[in-house]
Formats: sequence, C-alpha cells, structure tokens
Amino acid sequence: MESVTVIDGRLCSSLDVRDRGLAYGHGVFETMRLAQGSLPLWRYHRARLTRGLQVLRIPCDESRLESSIQALISQCPAEGVLKLTVTAGVSGRGYAVSQPLNPTIIAQWAPNPPTSVVSVRLQVCGHRLPINPALAGIKHLNRLDQVIAAAETAAGNQALLLDTGGRVIEALSHNIFVCHGAQWVTPDMSKCGVEGVMRELLLAEIFPKAGIKAVISSFTLDELLAAEEVFICNSIQGVQSVAEVIGKKQYSEHSQTHRVSEILREKYPCFNA
Repeated sequence: MESVTVIDGRLCSSLDVRDRGLAYGHGVFETMRLAQGSLPLWRYHRARLTRGLQVLRIPCDESRLESSIQALISQCPAEGVLKLTVTAGVSGRGYAVSQPLNPTIIAQWAPNPPTSVVSVRLQVCGHRLPINPALAGIKHLNRLDQVIAAAETAAGNQALLLDTGGRVIEALSHNIFVCHGAQWVTPDMSKCGVEGVMRELLLAEIFPKAGIKAVISSFTLDELLAAEEVFICNSIQGVQSVAEVIGKKQYSEHSQTHRVSEILREKYPCFNA
C-alpha cells in the first residue's frame, strides 16, 4: 500500500479547486508518526495545530479532527506517517472571508521513510528565511521558502537555513540543537521558522529526564561551527547527529547526542525503528 487519503471523513483523493488551502495556502498541517495504530505525540501535534488555526482564524471542531484521524486509521496499516491538513475550506474569489468558514480536513497515510543510522551532512543554503513574527512557529501551508531551499540542496545533504539577519533557524524539515559544554541550545523561533513537535518534546520531557540543561536562544553560523556536537530532529525520524557542515566543519563527537537519542527511544519506542 503506497498511500491512503481521507477527506472530511471519507475515502477520497480529490479536492475542490476553490479551496482556500489551494488558492492561498490558507491552512495548517501536521506530519505525525503512526505507531501500533496510534499517534504517540498527538497531544504535541494537536497543541501546535490549534495555535496555527487560531493564528489563521480557522474554526475547527476537535471532534472533527479526531473522527477524520480515526477514519484514516481504520483504513490503513498500523505503522507509517499520518499527515493531517486543515484548510479554511471553500470560498469565493478574493483574500477576504465573506462567509463563515467550513474547514476541509485531509488525513493521509504513507509508509515510514527508510531509516538510516548515518550522521547527516548540513549544506548552508543561500536562500534566507524572511522575518515574519505573525506566522513564526506555526506549520502553515505556505512552504515556498523550503521549496526554494530544497532546490539548491544537493542530493544526500540536509539544508541548513538562516534568516535574513544571519541567525541559524532550522534545517529543511528539522529543528536543530547545538552543544556547548554541558548545555544544549536551540534557535529562537519568535521571528521565523517552525516550532517542531520533537523540539518541544525534547525540551519538555527528554532533557529534563536526562538532567541536561537546554535553552532557547538565537545564535549565528559561527557559533554553530564552534559547537562540540550538533543534531537535527523531527517527529518522524527522531534525533539525528550531524557529522559535517559541508566545507566548514566536521564533528567527531556524538556521545551527548547518543544519550539524548537513547532516552528518547526508551520513552517512545517507535523511534527505535
């Protein structure tokens, strides 16, 4: 099975061309790990989804979200990736909303991506993320910055994205952490970037469990290059150590990263595979 799609609770693969998600990117989405027929990180995804819907002023009943998810899970394998998209629904022409919104809920299943234990190589992108505090943190449907960054990134590499002020923000579809001494640092997302679910989980659960200090703070590429260890993370692939920033730095130490990854796998066994 390659994919399964449920739209508004029904098996379907077509969308009304008047949908505001298609026309304007007016919507949000979550990409989640499905393990043994459930979503172990759903409460984190739900919280970010709710924030995004509030920012974009899209009303959505939580019972509709739950029923859409369950409709998909009943039709797909118990393991894989579940993508949940909520758009502002169908409306007339124009940016302004002239009638009450009726959101479209799209739930999609796909197989898990191939796993790899090889450390990743980061390629610094020339494209810079624009500053936009109004949309910072949420996972809205407009991903054109990531599309541009992906186009300039060589196969096998991970894009490293900076903002227009030269601050490190994130990898293409991952958040990033750097280790200086006994402290981990992850970039501030108050001006741009996506506040990832795995980033939130690590800060809220894993680092405290390990007794490791972790903070949120802005830093530059030079400060990343001065770090002892670097890893990237997301809610599908977990924690992945960084071996190299291409042409700038190689990292030979990964012991602290492995410790974080081990604690994550102990608490959430789905990241063992």
